[in-house]
Order: sequence, then C-alpha cells, then structure tokens
Amino acid sequence: MKKIPNEDLQKLSSEYGLSRVEDLFAAVGFGKYSARQVLSRYFGEPTREPDKPVEDAKPTLVKTVKRMLGMGEAPLIVKGHDDLLVFRAKCCNPIPGDDIIGYVTRGRGVAVHTRVCPNVQNLLYQTERRIAVAWGGESTATFPVELLVRAKDRAGLLAEITAVISDAGSNIRTLESRPDRQNARVEASLEIVDKRQLETILANIRRITGVYGVERIYQV
Repeated sequence: MKKIPNEDLQKLSSEYGLSRVEDLFAAVGFGKYSARQVLSRYFGEPTREPDKPVEDAKPTLVKTVKRMLGMGEAPLIVKGHDDLLVFRAKCCNPIPGDDIIGYVTRGRGVAVHTRVCPNVQNLLYQTERRIAVAWGGESTATFPVELLVRAKDRAGLLAEITAVISDAGSNIRTLESRPDRQNARVEASLEIVDKRQLETILANIRRITGVYGVERIYQV
C-alpha cells in the first residue's frame, strides 16, 4: 500500500468514508479492513472478500487485538467518533465504572485515563488533546488493579485479606507482604470486573482489625 501514490490513497480513503490517509492505514492496522480489500478496490480487481469492515465477520485477529487493547468485552466509546483506536492507559488501568477521560496521542489513538490518575494532571492544560469517552456497556472481562494495604503486623493478617478478596469474587494475581518496623506493607495485584467490586473489597479490607489504610496504586 505504501507504493500507491498519496493522491490515490486520499481518494481511496474518501471512498471508505475516511477523511485522511492516516485513518485508512489505521483501519487496516486495526483490522477493520484487510490490505487485500483495499488493494483490490484500487486495482479494480474482484475479490472473494466482501468489501465491508472485517470485524463484521468477527475474525480471531480482530477479537484478539481488541482484547489486548482492553476493548471487546468492555468497549470504550469515543463520543461522536466511530473509527478511532482506543486503549486504556497503563498508568492507571481504568476499569468499568471509573470516571474516565480521553486524550489523543501521537500515532497511537486515544488513551483513556481515570480522572484521578496522577498523569492526567499534566494533561489538563492541553485542552486541544482532550476528548470525551465513555464505557460501552456490560462486561465479563477482568482488569488488573494494584492495591497497597498498611496494617499492624500480626498472625493471620494475610489470610483475612485474601478471604475478603476471594469472597468478593476476585482473583489474586500476586500478593507480597513486607515488614515496615512494627507494621506490614501488603501489595496485591487483583483481577477486577468493575468499580463496584473494587469498592466492596476496599471497604471490607478497611474493616479488618489492625488495618490502617488501603488504596489503589497508580503508576506515575
């Protein structure tokens, strides 16, 4: 496709209802259209593939890409736009139910952050990059969330923390406890379905005897 003259690529983009050549490349890269479809249209050759978005047939590749980007099971919607690539920012890993905000990145699509993400503070002044986003609906996917628990070090503490997490239906990916003088610092990585499940876990951990505090960790 890189060998096609730019003016022809622009025409092809218009035929697909896209305003820019970059949007056409993004659609091919994301899997919305195959390169074969685009080239067949350019050369006027017949193709066995229907000239419509590939995702209508829900191929494995498209679903895999969406899953890797945190989409599909819990889709993210850019309000007013249908064809923008969207991904959850790794610094805060937003989960369904979080208050979110989108920022247009350079060449990667729209990064979605939680509004309380520390990195968002650095982006608030770049209003031209801000874009409205929303969660797309129900989800059965799980998302990684990091927690930090500070508590008085005592026997049975970890057992009670893990019991709270298990009772809420969450899976523990990693769990590590470190001594901090007379206290304990417990770091846990959980698989969370949505904000409601997370808030239940946080509230019940705070009720454990000897716990001073528990918070969600963001990667700055």
